[in-house]
Amino acid sequence: SSVVTFYVIANADEALANFELTVGLSEGEVIRGIRESVQTTGIYSAFPMSGKFTFSEGLDMDIAKTPIEIKLLRAVARVDLSMEPNVTNFRIATIQAFRVNSEIQVMPNDLPDFRNPVVHAPSVPATSTRTIGTSQLTVTNNKSEAQLYVAESVSPPAESFVSEATCIVVGGYFNNSNSVSYYRIDFNSGSGSQNLGQVLRNHRYVFRLTSVS
Repeated sequence: SSVVTFYVIANADEALANFELTVGLSEGEVIRGIRESVQTTGIYSAFPMSGKFTFSEGLDMDIAKTPIEIKLLRAVARVDLSMEPNVTNFRIATIQAFRVNSEIQVMPNDLPDFRNPVVHAPSVPATSTRTIGTSQLTVTNNKSEAQLYVAESVSPPAESFVSEATCIVVGGYFNNSNSVSYYRIDFNSGSGSQNLGQVLRNHRYVFRLTSVS
């Protein structure tokens, strides 16, 4: 018997239509080749997903009859925004993302087994550029949940962080002003293990405004 691995891809019609699967391609070439573009309208539904299952000792009739539950990874990250009740001098109006990657790689370079579907590093297509600014999304009641989704991103060099890092921009009314002010907020896991500006697929990033000045 030999090892058999199944890859599962969902909600990626564009990516599959644009990829030509030919004999002789390596596993890595296939994984890197299945990608799709990101538009300014962003990705809000039908998230591209992937997963895999490996039969270490090949297939047999008994295995073929056994149902298998495979967990899939979303190829995008979710961004949620809220404001603490004690902040009374600001009202959130909009949320959007800047310097988002222009392409998504549907499957990560190191796709984990379905039993532990977690990634630890972003997989960004070599042809992707951080050129997408998503459309403004209207925020009500000072809370944005499951509105904004972004592609994975690699943290830029420290000297280029201000000008190149993927970030979100929050618009709102400060001190009852009639005009909107905009505030940049950067991705920072706070764990010390991830670089500033890094965005990982299938992660939820929660931003809470505790004060505005």
